[in-house]
Amino acid sequence: MSREQWLADIEAARQRIEERRREGRSFAQPTPSDVDVAREAFQRILEDDSLRAGDIVATSRGLLMFKGQSSNERSLNDFAPLAWGAAKP
Repeated sequence: MSREQWLADIEAARQRIEERRREGRSFAQPTPSDVDVAREAFQRILEDDSLRAGDIVATSRGLLMFKGQSSNERSLNDFAPLAWGAAKP
C-alpha cells in the first residue's frame, strides 16, 4: 500500500467517524440492563445439560437448588430457594 492510499484510507475513516458523530450515533454497543443480564444468565442455567438434582445455582433471585429431572425441559418450577443450613438431598 502506498503512502497516498494509506492517507486516503485514514481520511475516509475520519469522515465516517465524523458522520457518525454528527448523527449522534455511537460505535459502542448499548449496555444491557440488569434484567437482560439476569434473564440471559438464567437461560444459560436452564440449558445446562450437566445440571443434576441437588445442584445449587446463584441467580439474581438468590441461591436456588435444582430439584427437577435432568432429562426434562427445565423451568423456574424446577428450582427451590435454598434456605441457609439446608442439606443437599
